Formats: sequence, structure tokens, C-alpha cells
Amino acid sequence: MKIDSNALRQDRPDLWDRFTRREEYEVSIRDMHGRFPYWASRDRDIFRPSVSGFLYEQGMVKPEYPDGCEFALCVTHDIDVVYSAPYMKILNGLRSARRGDIKGFARETCSVLDRKSPLYNFMDILSLEEKYGVKSTWFFQALEPGEPEFRYRLSDVEGVFGDILDAGCEIGLHGGFDAPFNLDRLLIEKSRLEKVLGEKAGGYRNHYLKLQVPLTWELLAQAGFIYDSTLGYNDCAGFRSGMCHPYRPVNLNAGKEIDIIELPLHVMDMTLFESYMRLDFNGAWKVVQGMIDLVRECRGVFVVNWHNTGYVDGRIELKMIEKVMEYCRANGACMNSMEQLIRQV
Repeated sequence: MKIDSNALRQDRPDLWDRFTRREEYEVSIRDMHGRFPYWASRDRDIFRPSVSGFLYEQGMVKPEYPDGCEFALCVTHDIDVVYSAPYMKILNGLRSARRGDIKGFARETCSVLDRKSPLYNFMDILSLEEKYGVKSTWFFQALEPGEPEFRYRLSDVEGVFGDILDAGCEIGLHGGFDAPFNLDRLLIEKSRLEKVLGEKAGGYRNHYLKLQVPLTWELLAQAGFIYDSTLGYNDCAGFRSGMCHPYRPVNLNAGKEIDIIELPLHVMDMTLFESYMRLDFNGAWKVVQGMIDLVRECRGVFVVNWHNTGYVDGRIELKMIEKVMEYCRANGACMNSMEQLIRQV
């Protein structure tokens, strides 16, 4: 989708600054993982896609979706872990018992001797998505023992790649700890995934949502990726760049567009609940529903990241993603993978 960024800069310099993430060039604050956090941002209008809304109102973006759909939902999965250690299952079981969750206690304790339970749940996720007509995007790590954040080998998961692709879904790279700042690491991990996948990997999202503006985008373009979907906050849901349409980001240092498409992330499962915003189900749904409705108004793309850990029976995250898919389907959303969406829009 081509956006006239020069017109945006001239007509609305305030929105131009949000669109280009100017404050991330100017503010040096970063968290322990090198991320620019929402709490350091001057922008408090986080739950409104202000830039996309303006572009749509001015006729500067005119998205068209397949089958007459009004907007799009992209369901994505960052696969960080596929096996849960026995001691963690016991600990989770005790936590469930303390909360009075008898089913959770039984599930966790009964799975102690089953290495794949409950996180090797890819077929369950695909089955649920088929129910709602969703074609999702999966981001797998391509790390080896001894590398930071290594948790599984590609050989542990390659057996489900065919099932994911046969379902019409897409597989991309979930970059490792150092990848967003190092071209060599990007190329190594990309090559590993493509060797197992048997085809090019065009999509990318980094672990921990680590991204440095504009460096990471430039490196991804050099590595041959088609799109990125890392631009979102860990500590708050919302529209970090004010965008809910695919776009090419601008390098303010070079004064030109970068040859990569950004599909910004808007909501992550871990963000809504215990880890950051600490919302209950009703409070989280109020936030999410409001965002979906605003995306629909400007015919945008709503992007969610739901880890496989959020699809365990009884989890509040599972209840929420079903609500999101059901609501979006009922409101005329196209629910294809990111790769499909980029080709179609």
C-alpha cells in the first residue's frame, strides 16, 4: 500500500512525527532489553490509530480486501517455548490450586510425564482457527544450543510445518536476542529456517519485540525480508506509530523510505493480563473491542500476537482470542495471513 508520506509531513507534522517515530530518535531511554517502552513516550493517544485515521479520511489510503471485507484481522503466533519443564508444571499446578482452579491443578500435574503437554498444541490452535476461518502467521525461532534464549531446535517443530502450511497459514522468523541489531545474526537465523522450511521466509518479528528505529528495519531490508511486525509495545496495547495499515517506514537520518513493509503489532496476549496492564477479562475486552472498532472505521488491519502458551485450556488468553476472532468474523473482517494480506491489499 503506497502512502504519500510527503503530504503527511506537510499537512500534519504532528502525525508525521508519530508515523516516523521521531521521539525514538530523540529520547535515549531504553529498558533492560534495549526496547523503547510506552511509559517513556510523550504520546498518550495510544489506543487510537490517529495517523491511519487521518490518511483514510483524506483518501490517501484506499484499502480493498477480498470478498468485500471491511477490514482485516491478522492473528499471529510467536513460538518462544514448546516444552515445559516438569518442575514448572508442578509449580503451575500449585498456583492453580492456590487460586481454587481445580481443573488447572489436575491438568498441570497430569502432564508432568508428557513432555509435549500442554504447549506442543499447534494442531489444537489450527483446529480452533479453522472454526473461525482464520489463516494465521507463525513466527518460529531458529536458534541452537548455547545461543541466548535458546529453548528448542527447529528439528523439534519441523514436523508441524507441513500442517501449518497445508492449512493456508504462513511461517516466518522469530529473531533471536541479538538479531535486530546484527545483520550477520539475521542472515544466519534466516538461512536456518529456510533450510528446514524449503522456501524463503519473508516475514519477521523479533523476540521480546526488540527493535531499534531505524536500524532494525534497514537490516531486515538488507537481509531480504518482505515485512516486519515487531513495532508494538510490550507494556501497553495500542498503535505505536498511529498506523493500522501496512506501510514502508521512513529513515529520518537518511530522509527516505526503507525497503521493508511494516505491519505494526497492536495487541499481545501477555501485555493485557498479568505481565503488564494487569487487566481482568472485561477490562481487556473493552480496550480490545474499542481498538477493533476504530480499525474497522478506517478499513485497517488489526494485528494480534497470541503465543501458543495462551491456548491452554482454562487460560484467560484463550477466552480472549476466541472472542476476538468471533467478533471480527461477525463484523466482516478478512482473516488471512500477513503474506496473503500484503499480496491482496
